[in-house]
Amino acid sequence: MNAWFAAGGELRVSASHNDTSGNQQGTSWEQLTGEMGTFTYSVRPEDTSNVDSRTRYKHSDLTGSYVAHKKEIADDSDYSANYIQVSAYVTGSQIYIKTELADAHVARSGSGSGYGGAWSWTGADTVPGTSTVTLTSKKLSNAAGSVNITNPTYTVTDSL
Repeated sequence: MNAWFAAGGELRVSASHNDTSGNQQGTSWEQLTGEMGTFTYSVRPEDTSNVDSRTRYKHSDLTGSYVAHKKEIADDSDYSANYIQVSAYVTGSQIYIKTELADAHVARSGSGSGYGGAWSWTGADTVPGTSTVTLTSKKLSNAAGSVNITNPTYTVTDSL
């Protein structure tokens, strides 16, 4: 694994959300995933200690338990509890990457009265659209006569 990273290998995590309804919460998730950009695990050291603005993390600094390396929080005040977070840990020659899309926003409810008399409602909290998380690697191409380094394989263990 160290040789693969030292030769320029990278693991890249990105996310997107597509909502064509114009719903405020869907638009907020589009902002969240857009601001996350592509987060990279590589041989290069982290570019900042701030998890909100960090774009990369050094693979050899991973520990044996999940640590948050990237976290974006929704800008929209109605959905400011929502976030997307990338965490990882290493054990032996395996790196585990977890991406959390937390819809922590609580649906509103209310009551009142008007021309039609008393009313009450409980809002639904659903996010319209489709969220996608992608894990890719910068694969190496081995020139003829060079040392061959095997590209990693990875498996998605849970779907959104």
